[in-house]
Amino acid sequence: MREISLKVKVPSSRNAYYPIVFGNNHWKQTLASFVENHTFSKVIFLVDEQVFSFWKEEIEQFPHPEICILPSGETSKNLEKAMEIIGFLTRQGCDRKSLLVTLGGGVVGDLGGFVASLYMRGIAFVQIPTTVLSLVDSSIGGKTGVDTSYGKNLVGSFHFPSLVIADVMFLQSLPETQKKNGYVEMVKHALIADEGYYRQLMVPFTEKEWPSLLWKSCQIKARIVEKDPREHHLRQILNFGHTLGHAIEHAAGYEILHGFAVAWGMIGEAFLSVKQGILRQDILHTLIQDFKKNSLLFSPQTILKLSWEDVRYPLLHDKKNIRNHIHVVLLEKIGQVKHTSCQYSYPLPEELFQEAFVFLKNIAEEWDESH
Repeated sequence: MREISLKVKVPSSRNAYYPIVFGNNHWKQTLASFVENHTFSKVIFLVDEQVFSFWKEEIEQFPHPEICILPSGETSKNLEKAMEIIGFLTRQGCDRKSLLVTLGGGVVGDLGGFVASLYMRGIAFVQIPTTVLSLVDSSIGGKTGVDTSYGKNLVGSFHFPSLVIADVMFLQSLPETQKKNGYVEMVKHALIADEGYYRQLMVPFTEKEWPSLLWKSCQIKARIVEKDPREHHLRQILNFGHTLGHAIEHAAGYEILHGFAVAWGMIGEAFLSVKQGILRQDILHTLIQDFKKNSLLFSPQTILKLSWEDVRYPLLHDKKNIRNHIHVVLLEKIGQVKHTSCQYSYPLPEELFQEAFVFLKNIAEEWDESH
């Protein structure tokens, strides 16, 4: 598989771009070439511990690697861990000409990018995603951040990578659950932007087709963020499923993986779309059946354990809220969201979200009993 790439515009007066290089078993060559063509004073790797255990030999083959290993899981994505990494960079003598290479899933990318945005008021960083979710979604677009006790990604910044190296080789070591977790974000891309792509994702596909589907999602995400890098209008559509999804994820103490929380969130927000008279009831029913058939409504027991109050608190503190109103992206049909002028998300009353959560609990109860 030959490497292919696209360029994503960075919002600046210099019309800068960063490349996304996609392929198989190319990350070392691509990274080495990038480093050789620049004059970085130091290169630091921030690596997820599980990724390091799988790929230790390959990582250590890189010339003079300085490696900071991060504990796996969402619980590492916090301000305290960010300060620990800043301490590591300082002890290694990093300056503003240093490069931070993040090698891992979304947690490593979000946290590493956030640290890179802060250290010396901003240093260069390279994203090397190693999960489906990070490859097709979180590594593209320059969003960085950490979680707090109040909610997910409440503290963060836009800091655009110098390079994204998307290497499908890393996905070989992923368990099926992690692949499904990222597959949810691919489904989201299809629901908001491409009905034909949704149909492709809903039929069984082979390992041979997998890379082309991943690349399709990368292109959709890149196209959207290039048009609206700082989420003033169009980029809001990427939040479909994330208002309820983030609240569920946080309320569950991150026991449910991000993608699966977003799957529940997408069904909940499709329900809200029906309640607003925007989406047909039969399409909602189709989505529920499709999600069940593809095992995306994961861990119904987790949903059943949650109360409305558990979900309400993070929902009211969602970073997308404006003037204390909860905003949500609404689906018009498969492949298209509701928008008027430059508005892509809409405020809805709290009681409707409670109704949507009750709807999800009913689905979870039926799904749990049938299994």
